[in-house]
Amino acid sequence: MLWEKTYHRFDLLIENNLVFHSGVFLIVIIIIPLLKLGLKSFVIQSILVKGVVADDHGNNFSSATQITVDNAGYWGRIDKKGDVDFFKINIPDPLVSEIVFRITDLSPEMLPELKVYDSNEKLLQQKIYEVGNRYILSISIKPDGNNIFYASVNYARDDGTGTYSISAGPRKSSDTP
Repeated sequence: MLWEKTYHRFDLLIENNLVFHSGVFLIVIIIIPLLKLGLKSFVIQSILVKGVVADDHGNNFSSATQITVDNAGYWGRIDKKGDVDFFKINIPDPLVSEIVFRITDLSPEMLPELKVYDSNEKLLQQKIYEVGNRYILSISIKPDGNNIFYASVNYARDDGTGTYSISAGPRKSSDTP
């Protein structure tokens, strides 16, 4: 791995190798405290890591990232053409009547496709984000006693990248039926 200093780059490498393009995050964490100190001129410095693939989640069923069914958000990023992020969901209560999978907090360039599969890897539903839809994409399923499901997220076209948050859990008031 090669480390080199760069200037004017707004990338952060998080512990789990997830790279966010987050100028806004840096503004909150770095620039605002500097402004409070009265500094009016400063250089933003970060470290660029080369030779590391920034793929954040598994690309198939067997390497799917485990997520909980409590509506907690998990950040993801589609890094390159053909990248697919897979997630595995275990439903602990067989009496649960509905689970909603949702994609939110899209970066402006993100056009996600969400797919939900059963434990046999059979596609149950899929949706593509519709521009202007409040940056939310959701699929509701009825578990009917099944306790393992998978979800995948990819860019709806072949050539895009972007970030998103995925969650799964009971219906929230902000979910549309």
